[in-house]
Formats: sequence, C-alpha cells, structure tokens
Amino acid sequence: MMPISSSLRAALKPALGAALSLAFALSGPASASERPDQIFYLDRNGNPRTQSGTITESTLDGVALEGRGSTIDAATITRVVFGDVPSAFRDAENYLARGDFENALQQFRMAADDSEARQVVRAAARLNAGRTLLRHAQFGGPATVFAEAVGEFDTFITDYPTSRLLPEARTLGARARRLNGDAQAAGELGAAVFDELSTSPDDAYTAAICFDTGLAAARSFYAAGDKAAGDALLTRMQDTLTPLLGEAELEERDRLRLISDAISLTEGWGMLADQRWGQAATFFSGKVRGDTTPGLRNAARLGHAQALLGQGNTREAQIQFATVSAMATDRDTIAAALVGLAKSSMDLEDADTKESVRSWLTSCIEQYGDTPAAGEARGLASDL
Repeated sequence: MMPISSSLRAALKPALGAALSLAFALSGPASASERPDQIFYLDRNGNPRTQSGTITESTLDGVALEGRGSTIDAATITRVVFGDVPSAFRDAENYLARGDFENALQQFRMAADDSEARQVVRAAARLNAGRTLLRHAQFGGPATVFAEAVGEFDTFITDYPTSRLLPEARTLGARARRLNGDAQAAGELGAAVFDELSTSPDDAYTAAICFDTGLAAARSFYAAGDKAAGDALLTRMQDTLTPLLGEAELEERDRLRLISDAISLTEGWGMLADQRWGQAATFFSGKVRGDTTPGLRNAARLGHAQALLGQGNTREAQIQFATVSAMATDRDTIAAALVGLAKSSMDLEDADTKESVRSWLTSCIEQYGDTPAAGEARGLASDL
C-alpha cells in the first residue's frame, strides 16, 4: 500500500471534490499580446490570487517568475496566461475559438516547433495541439485524430518530462489511447499516473488528477478484458483512501466517501466485463437507490441498464438507457446510454426502429465523438 503522510492528507483536502468527474478538464494556458505572464492560483485558504511577471521555470513542483525569490506551488495553479508568445500561438487560439480545428492544430504545431519561443510556451503549444485534436473529435472530427493525439501527447511526455503540465499530458495520452482502440495501453498509462499520487501537497500530481485517472484506467482495463489489472488498481485506490477515512474531519470525510463510492461503483464494470449479468444488475440497482451524487447515480443506472440488456430484459433496459440519456450530464455516460438505447431498440424491432437508431447513433458520433462509446456507435451505424 502507498504510504500515507500528513502532507498527502493536506494535498487531498482541497482537491477531492474534483476527483469525482468521470471526464475532468484542467484549465490550459491562453495568450495575451504584449503583457506579462499571469498566474492564477489559490492560496492556502482557497482564495483566488494572481501574480504577474515573466515565467522562467514551470516544473512539477511549481512555477517561478523572474526576480521572485519563491515559486508558486504547482498544485495550487488554476490557469496560466502567457504574454510573450509567437504569433502562431495567438492565431491558433483564434482559430480554435471559431471552431477551425485544422488551422488551429497547424498553428499550435508551428508554435511548438518555434525554436525562438520560450520553452514553457512551446510546451503549452504542444499540449494544446493534442487537446485540439480531441476537441475536433468531440465535434464530429474523423476517428483518425485519436492516433494523431497519441503522437502529440507522447511527444510532450518525451520533450518535457518535468513540466507542470506533464500529469495532464499523461492523463490525456491515456484517454487518447482508449479512444484509439487500445484500452490495455490506456489502462497501463492511467494506472501509472495514479501511482504517482504525491505525498507532497504542492506537487502537480494532485489527488484530483490521480484518482480521476485511476478510475478511468480501471474502466479501460475492464474494457480490454484484463479484470485482474482493473481489480488490483481499484484495491490500491481503496487502500489509499481507507486510512484517510478513519482520521478525516467531518467535511473532508464526506469528500472521501464520495471518492470511495466512485471506486466501489467502478467495481460493477468488472462484473459486466465478466458477463455476470445478474450480479451486476443487483449491484447497480442498489447503487441507484443509494445516497450518492446525481452523476454517480446516473452512472449506476447506466450499469444497471447494461446488465439488464445482458440478461435479455431488453424492454426495461431500453427504458433505463432512455432515462440516462435524458438525465445525465457526463459525456461518456450520455454517449454510452445512446449506444445502449440503439442496441436495445434494434433487438426489440419496434416500429420506426431503424430511423430512431440511426438518429441516436448519429448523435453519439457527431456530438460525443470524443467518448469511448463513439467507436461502437460508428461500427453499428456502418451496419445499418
């Protein structure tokens, strides 16, 4: 078990709420012409603060400004706005704001390769190139963007091994691999990120990043059929939380319990991977009735629907999938519900089924193309 220190408890305390999002997003750098760099961060009391100057260093430990005697801890930084950037960086952001992903990608790559730009700017441009590819997929871009995204994130990891942005690059690299069809590699990379969970409250490997990425990694292992790896990862995650639950103050304990609930819920996907439909249906049904957040409840309802479909209880599964697609807010959950709704409706062969199915699958592909379910949706749509 990973050793737990008072420093890790301090690191967990401000960040645990964010760890529950099944698809978390970190604020990325933006640019502003002819201005000093700006660093937005939270102080020890959680209050927003800003410092301006010229960034001279950005590492896993923190960000240093020219002429300042101290660094801003990496874990507290919420956003960085660069002042001095190449024109390609600014052009890329303008293209991205207009939804012109191809030109945005081209300009971010130019900025990333600009030898005259500062290293911190080149690193941000490289990461933004990968982000742009995933965003293109979100809005109906071709599935080929995922392999390109893997390449961009891998390049970042190789070129900037101590960057403050490294945890995000590794997390998004795992995501891109899952979307590109390599769930096993996604699980392995994501599990490695969880195992970086820092004993320092200031390190960039925050609890929010590590737990979120760990949960996604476990799902990837199950999707790849490697139940042993998924189970082992969830055990490590729960072992990390258990000592904290016993010692935490009331407010912190509530956040820890939500993390524990998310880990427990993920165990149900292992049951689905094993096709233990009856056990999974009972498990997820209990989670739906439990006292938890709306997001986890909708995820549990999705698991229940998939178990019902596996049991052959197709009509009830269809109803549950429809409910999730209408109520959920998490993109992965909605996309999986749309695919489940299409599959259950195809099995039932109701009137006008083909047109409804085509509509649901098209919605998944065009509006949720950056989710794991979109790959299955593309395959089903091609067979209609």
